[in-house]
Amino acid sequence: MALQYPLIFPYGIDSWGRGIPLARGSTNHSKGVMIFQYYAFRIQFRLHEANILLRGGRLFLQYIVDCFTVIKQWQLHYIMKNVVQL
Repeated sequence: MALQYPLIFPYGIDSWGRGIPLARGSTNHSKGVMIFQYYAFRIQFRLHEANILLRGGRLFLQYIVDCFTVIKQWQLHYIMKNVVQL
């Protein structure tokens, strides 16, 4: 996403990957952070940060749409790989 939105991410960011560990003390015992959890974290408002993402206006809205399509793509991929065909 950093390459697609250089105005929002001028220095680039690390994006979601399968190896991101969960925080200590988490009640979720899965293998790591899921993609929708990562994007929910990125979109949250924080008091002591610049919130450039949230001030992006229409560019922020396009980012939200792209995040939604990536999440749905991963969900469809999971269904294709893990659902037994009848």
